[in-house]
Amino acid sequence: MAQIEKSMSILEYFEFLTGLKPTAEQCSLLVDLVNTDIKTVLLCAGRQTGKTLCAAVAVLWFAYKYGKPVRILLVSPPNQQSALEEKLQSFADKNTDLLKEVNVKGREGFPHYGFNLKNGSQVKFREATSKVLGITSDFVLLDEAA
Repeated sequence: MAQIEKSMSILEYFEFLTGLKPTAEQCSLLVDLVNTDIKTVLLCAGRQTGKTLCAAVAVLWFAYKYGKPVRILLVSPPNQQSALEEKLQSFADKNTDLLKEVNVKGREGFPHYGFNLKNGSQVKFREATSKVLGITSDFVLLDEAA
C-alpha cells in the first residue's frame, strides 16, 4: 500500500485504510468526526452500518494525521473493543507503515490496552464499565454506548 499522505482528507484516508468507498452516511459521519468545531457527535445507526469501522479510522486519523500529538480515549464494551482492535490490526496488516510508528517493543500489532506513537500521540482503550476518571484526553470516542 502507498505511503500515508499528510494531505489526505478523512474520506481519502478511509479508502486508503479500508480499501472501501464510504457510503454517503459514512462520509457525513467522518467529516463531522474530524471537524474540531463540532464538540459532540451522536450517532444512532443500525447493525453493520460501519460505526466501529468509522471509529477505527477516526482514531488513526487523529493519532497519525492531526498535526500535533493528541491523547485519544476509546471507551467500548469488551466485545466491541475486540472488534475495533481487529479493524485496527487489519489496517496494519494492509499497511505496515502504520506499525512502524508504534512505540512498543517485543510485540507485533496494536496492543490491546492502547498504544503510543513516535509522534507523541497516545491511544488508550477502556472498557465501558471501567474507570475512566482522571484519564486526560483531547478526543473521546464512545463505541456502543448506552
